[in-house]
Amino acid sequence: MSELLLGGFVLATWLLSVRLAAPACLAIGARLSARLRHSSAAWAGLALLPIAVGTAVALSLISPASILGGCHCLSHPHHLHLCFDHVGFSWLLVVAACGAVCGLAPSFRALLRVLDDARATARWMRRVGGGLERAGGFTITSELGANAATVGLFAPRIVVGRPLWSRLDASSRAAVIEHERAHASRRDPLTLACLQLATCFMSARSGRGLVERWRLAAELECDRIAAHRLGDPLLLATALVECGRAQAAPQAAPPFGMMAASAGDDLDLRVRYLVHGSTVPAARSRKSDLWLVAVALVAAVLSATALGGTSAHHAAETVLGWLT
Repeated sequence: MSELLLGGFVLATWLLSVRLAAPACLAIGARLSARLRHSSAAWAGLALLPIAVGTAVALSLISPASILGGCHCLSHPHHLHLCFDHVGFSWLLVVAACGAVCGLAPSFRALLRVLDDARATARWMRRVGGGLERAGGFTITSELGANAATVGLFAPRIVVGRPLWSRLDASSRAAVIEHERAHASRRDPLTLACLQLATCFMSARSGRGLVERWRLAAELECDRIAAHRLGDPLLLATALVECGRAQAAPQAAPPFGMMAASAGDDLDLRVRYLVHGSTVPAARSRKSDLWLVAVALVAAVLSATALGGTSAHHAAETVLGWLT
């Protein structure tokens, strides 16, 4: 029983650390330089950083020595131990475990919404798949309205709504497809799904803010890559304006949310970004923000736990001893 209470205490501390770190990351992002504010990798890192902070705190609470089988409990018999072998009953642990259960309830609801959206996306692709018109590595459907999207976690597919496709001329069509190909090459739908899952454990405002800022940065990055491939940023800017006009008319919303950002989202900023020379000549197309950021954060968590975990463990036990 005490071991379960300790697990609940660690989980509650992890959740509290994530909830406190998320708004701090959102505030940090707002103060970044313009270059970093337009970097999708920077926003992916900020969106995942609260999870890394919470994990480092949780691992430090039970100490690296305890995780690896070491134990110092016999030399410190005077207070509550955060060790699964020697933990004792404490009402503080009971309260923390109950808090973890209550705090995770909205997170589970948010997780279910993300999973439902993923299933809805897969069902939509299966349902309309037979009616999709394939051309040049992308598909056209009448069920997407005046939108273009990259859909699919592990095998991204480019889908363009027939109303949008019929409105665009040849150069604008090429621009839209290049933009979506940039999303596909970067595996942005998979990154988005992982960020949405991670932010389920944050407050709704902070989590939504981090994801939306990543989505905008990803759109800017893909605009930059597409403009470089086209050789003329104005071609893409013109296509974005045409997409915005097409989407101005009332239409049905896309039937899914996994990377269903329309080509006209944040139109004013994206056009200014292209027109005023923000597209660098040597545009690089990273394969994914996710893996680069995840590896860096895992290394940071392990380093922080190894270097400061023992001290944090002793400090937490001392504070709990005072409180009990």
